[in-house]
Amino acid sequence: MKILSGSLYEPYSTDDFVSYDELAFTKSGVKLIGEDKILKNRIKLFMAIQKNLKNIEEKSSTAIGKIFYLINEHLQNKNKDTCGNYMKADDRIDDAKANTTKVKNTKVNDTNSNVDPDNNSIVKRPKISDDEDSLYKSFSDLRLVPLKELKSKISNPFKSSIHPMGDPIFRDYLRLKTILDFPILDLNTSLLFRFETCDEFLRLLSTLIIHKNPTDFIFEAFTLLVDGVDNFKIFFEILGCRLLFDYPAALTKINKSSSKLDFYSKTISFYYSEFDQLEDLFYESYEKKVTRVLRGFIQNLKYAEKFVDLILENFDLFLLSELIGDLDHSFYPLFVKKLLKVMHSDVMHTNTFSPSKILSFIVPRLSFNLNPNLNSIWFNRIEEAKISLEALLNINKIPEYKSKCPTTLILRNYQVEGVKWINFLYSFHLNGILADDMGLGKTIQVLYFICSEIYETNKKVLILCPSSLTGHWKGEIEKFYPFIKCEVYKKKKMENDTENQILISSYDMFRNDYQNFIDKNWFYIILDEGHILRNSNTRLYNRVCQLKPTNKLVLTGTPVHNSVEDLISIFNFIMPKYLENSENIQISLKMSDQEVEKAYARLADLNKKILPFILRRLKIDVLKIYLLKL
Repeated sequence: MKILSGSLYEPYSTDDFVSYDELAFTKSGVKLIGEDKILKNRIKLFMAIQKNLKNIEEKSSTAIGKIFYLINEHLQNKNKDTCGNYMKADDRIDDAKANTTKVKNTKVNDTNSNVDPDNNSIVKRPKISDDEDSLYKSFSDLRLVPLKELKSKISNPFKSSIHPMGDPIFRDYLRLKTILDFPILDLNTSLLFRFETCDEFLRLLSTLIIHKNPTDFIFEAFTLLVDGVDNFKIFFEILGCRLLFDYPAALTKINKSSSKLDFYSKTISFYYSEFDQLEDLFYESYEKKVTRVLRGFIQNLKYAEKFVDLILENFDLFLLSELIGDLDHSFYPLFVKKLLKVMHSDVMHTNTFSPSKILSFIVPRLSFNLNPNLNSIWFNRIEEAKISLEALLNINKIPEYKSKCPTTLILRNYQVEGVKWINFLYSFHLNGILADDMGLGKTIQVLYFICSEIYETNKKVLILCPSSLTGHWKGEIEKFYPFIKCEVYKKKKMENDTENQILISSYDMFRNDYQNFIDKNWFYIILDEGHILRNSNTRLYNRVCQLKPTNKLVLTGTPVHNSVEDLISIFNFIMPKYLENSENIQISLKMSDQEVEKAYARLADLNKKILPFILRRLKIDVLKIYLLKL
């Protein structure tokens, strides 16, 4: 008891052997450790030994010593439950003991009464006057601040004390007053929850309060919690699911309150094991888009399934974007096709919940294993979705592509793979970057696919490239696809535009005459040497982004020149907002090891995000394959 009753602001004696930390034995060290940590450790010690603290001297020169004495008296009271049962947070309170103490917002005058207001039993109470002067004289730690300053703080609790010890001593005073008056719960109790900085003390106090079955205090705690006194979350955490079963009057008042959803936003996780009692709350929260409540519900697999069903039914992008990170990864494959469909539509979405942003979060996590606790229906449903998405992560899973038009063009095996990949992107309404090394035939891979798709249709393709390559593109088309009408753009106004299926323009011509291109319905836009878009601040970049084609494909042998920002600029063209959170990934010699690790982790995440949308083969790797076949 000597250790428990010592001042929170004085060092321990080395004879007490309470710590191996030398800080605990010096005044400056105690100040550095802090009042909260010291009190937390005292409470742990008290909880460990309190069953054997049956005969403690009432005298104590410190407020904290008196507090532990009084708490022990309540725990050891023969008219109450055994101490072990008393401290269990999950024990049910008998409904027959529903005669509760009223919580008032004013001070209770007769706090020295020896009658327990719960059951009229006689409870041993300390014979100490509760006025500030008497308490100040009785306890040495209260005297660490002038009485006038303490009284000033008591009369105006929300005003910061001018004395450095004013606020902590005021908390000591509130702790003492609350325990002195217990089980009467008055303004001091509410103030203590508001100003207490030691969670462990609030847990201990909450356990005592709950044992008194205080229905009115529960609603008082509810009111203050929704008003912003977050310390009351500790009270409701200790109360737990008993709120749903043992306090029907308080629960009814809470559920009828207009602040109900605010309350459950802060406490929903405390009722995890009894969510079925709150099923109506789940649907109400979904309807009203209360994400903080839904976030708690979807930690439960059953309600995660309900949430996914609702999302797939009406595809609420706001709720999905807000909660995708909290949802079990097993469900992610179910959203991909719907996200791609929405991305492909003409509907505009805000930065906050764009489908591209959601997809960029999902893609790196598609390969995660499924939750083994899923029922067979959901397991099969998700597995089926995963199979259809295998090509996103493994190019070898992409199906074969058959040309729809005649051609004399013969592709090498790796070029066949490239055409399959382009078709895969097209079938999923995706855009991408073909980043093969120079000389591997990016041009003929693209022509093989787009000429096949526009054959005998009215679809039109725009190819933008450096002026030195316009003739090369036209020559390749005329050589392998003479029946496809194509033209190189040379004039400010397009002539015979309806006849040309493929229009080829240099970047310079496009930059000057971009208005002639914007209003056209382009089936595909091909950007050759697309790394020219690596600077998003250029006039060309801004004008290219004004084009609204059905599909986009960028060709470049060097997607990254100097930094990750080069790649991000290109991606912001082909898939706007997809890499929005991947900017400013830099590694420098000035960075600490921890900063470097974080940067590499972000790079790894970026790599997973872009993997399905970039196809890059190096010439040295392709040549090795063919040399091995010789």
